[in-house]
Amino acid sequence: MIYGFFDEKSDVPHVEELDVDAKVGYGFPPSKSIHLSVLLGFSGLVLIDTVHAASFFTLLKSVGAVTSALLKGVQCLVVMALSALFYCPTEPSQCLTGMKIFSALLVLTGVAGYGAGSAHSNINNKSQQQQKMSTAEFHDRKK
Repeated sequence: MIYGFFDEKSDVPHVEELDVDAKVGYGFPPSKSIHLSVLLGFSGLVLIDTVHAASFFTLLKSVGAVTSALLKGVQCLVVMALSALFYCPTEPSQCLTGMKIFSALLVLTGVAGYGAGSAHSNINNKSQQQQKMSTAEFHDRKK
């Protein structure tokens, strides 16, 4: 359905409008070659997204939500920096602006604050559990 919508409604020029030699691509006429390329590209994208989501949820299960959120914050910074580095010369919308930097810092500050608060809460919970265990052991020894 998505492929059909892309093919009919997009602003991308149709094959008939392009100056493409029929010998280009997989031995098919140009229109079939382009359709096959889009289908293969979309299939690859779905596969990569599936692997990415599965690895994220595996990581989430093993390290926890706070650590995963902190890693997403780092990922945000890396993507912003690399986009600016590689695409800014050709696409001005990818250049770093004051608002983009402010937004990234705001998100990272929130994630770091949440992570610090959660870590502090975990330390307090562990301390309380150890105190309860010590009290229970004390009462057991007393008997």
